[in-house]
Parts: sequence; structure tokens; C-alpha cells
Amino acid sequence: MTNDDKLNAAVAQLEEFVGSSKEGIAAQWADTGERYVSIVSGGQMEEGEVVPAFATSPSVAIELWLDAAMKYAKTRSGVLHWRSKPKLTESKLFWADGLDDSKTVYVVFSRFLISDKPVLEVAA
Repeated sequence: MTNDDKLNAAVAQLEEFVGSSKEGIAAQWADTGERYVSIVSGGQMEEGEVVPAFATSPSVAIELWLDAAMKYAKTRSGVLHWRSKPKLTESKLFWADGLDDSKTVYVVFSRFLISDKPVLEVAA
């Protein structure tokens, strides 16, 4: 199973748990008037915060993301509004002392909201 397949399976598991999902609007706020949340490998993250966890493999990053997403989903009800579907990223970490001992790390990033609030009507 490829990493894309694993990530797609994790997304499907979250969507099945929530029960209903839709593409959200490309903005800081969902069309319910609420802010999207950033769910990454290892937990929920606010703007400007450091990623809570780096994984040493794509599989671990995906598992950490799914754990964080399900933890959030279990506290909410309603429709899953996707702002940014999960994306697996790869980065190199270098030590400040200049040693040539870089490490490859992986993180899954996503932004979404689960809400039972109605979509706001926009006045014409």
C-alpha cells in the first residue's frame, strides 16, 4: 500500500466516523462562521505554533494525524467541512552546529471543521 493509499484510507475512516463531509470555502472561516482548525500529526495546532510532532516515517505521520483527527472528531458533531484535505510533507532537519547529520521527518497537515451549525446565508 502506498503512502497516498494509506492517507486516503485514513481520510475515509474520519469521513465515515463523522458521517457527512463537504468541501469548505477557501478562507480562514468556514461558511458556518466558525474558524477552521489545523490538525497535524500529533495534535491540533494554532497559527504560528510549532508542529507538535515530527515522525520518522510516513506511516507514523499518517497514524499520528488520524489519532489527532479522531480525537477532535469525537468531541464534535455535524458536518466535516474540509478547508485543506490532509497532505503528507517531508522535510530535512539540520543541526545548528553544522554537523552533516540531517534527519528526514514527516508531518501530515490538514485544516477542517466539524460543525452542526447551519451555513450562513449571504445577503445579496
